[in-house]
Amino acid sequence: KAPEIEVMLTTPETVDLESYRRLVGTNLDGVAFGIRAAVPALRRRGGGAIVALASLAALSPAPENPLYAMTKAGVVGLVRALGPVLAREGITCNATLWAACIGGAMQVDEYVAAIESAGLRVRSVRDNPAYQFISDNAQGATKKYGVKSVSIQAVKA
Repeated sequence: KAPEIEVMLTTPETVDLESYRRLVGTNLDGVAFGIRAAVPALRRRGGGAIVALASLAALSPAPENPLYAMTKAGVVGLVRALGPVLAREGITCNATLWAACIGGAMQVDEYVAAIESAGLRVRSVRDNPAYQFISDNAQGATKKYGVKSVSIQAVKA
């Protein structure tokens, strides 16, 4: 059985050390050690691709969850630092920036602006109408607040 994942607000005033270490361990250490484990196998194959899961919170943090934003910014920084080094060995290293769009088109525009202000160029924006939120809370948010899945593809400017 997969462990349950709890959503918690992570502000410096409210987080305890155990929750903080779990957050950093999952979101940052998991990526760093996952890349560490993958690189030798990719080298043996002569190259490959690494895609790390980050969040738009890395570029435009939500004030109610700054420690989450910190971990996702760390993922983006790690990928940016490793990308040029690993590229010499035929290994691409990128990050995806996930975010739920609660405010519809206005929020998508804010996300695009945050991505562009980070020095990236947006190539495409598309809705993912077939995307299914699997948790009851997310399904409820979809109905109540209009949460939807949107893919925004961006590249270095």
